[in-house]
Amino acid sequence: MRPTIIEVLSKDHKPLPKWLQKFSPRFNREKFLSSRTVFYPGSGTDGQPIRLCSTAHAAHTFVYADYNVSANKILRKVVTTRTVNFTRHSDVETESTEVWI
Repeated sequence: MRPTIIEVLSKDHKPLPKWLQKFSPRFNREKFLSSRTVFYPGSGTDGQPIRLCSTAHAAHTFVYADYNVSANKILRKVVTTRTVNFTRHSDVETESTEVWI
């Protein structure tokens, strides 16, 4: 029997990074990018990477990027439908860039 995607991802799980365990609202790009981060260009409102990676503990930070989908739509469709806690960060250098961790 073939393993599920969760089982495959779980083989290389990562514990929640210490900086994220003691997370403060002040966004630290260096710490964020030093963790295993899922970058999803053209993401639309597909929540599958969050479901898979958070269940398998394969990644704990996610960057969704889609020119045609607003941050609010992603927030409504992906983030608020999950039982996982998310924090939304707006990059102060680029107004249109938003990050949830």
